[in-house]
Amino acid sequence: MSPSHPLRQLLLCLLPLMGGCAALGPNLTGGWSGTCTTFTPTGDVAYALELDLEDDRGEVSGEGDAEIVDPLLGEFFVELVITGARKNSGAALEAKGKEQGRLDLEGELSDQTFEGTCVVGEDWGPFELKRR
Repeated sequence: MSPSHPLRQLLLCLLPLMGGCAALGPNLTGGWSGTCTTFTPTGDVAYALELDLEDDRGEVSGEGDAEIVDPLLGEFFVELVITGARKNSGAALEAKGKEQGRLDLEGELSDQTFEGTCVVGEDWGPFELKRR
């Protein structure tokens, strides 16, 4: 296809409208369930996560719930508001508690899983989410 071919010109005009390269790769839109475990000096803290996300050409937003089991504080629930970004198969999300707290997720995305590292304050550990 020559540089002046009409089809090539059309594709070059449409690429910015399709979100450029950010739209490539798996998408986070949909429901996700899984766990995050952070390692703390007083014991591991387990987070059971349920997230509903929208991925608009790499800009991610959504809501979710976390059931937290802490060896010192016991078991409690937190409603989350989520923002973040995806570029190709990598993504970084910030999940803020509606009342307090923050959980960061950074990892790699496939069609059915999102895996990586979760960070809460100074504590961190692995997370794995699966598409519902």
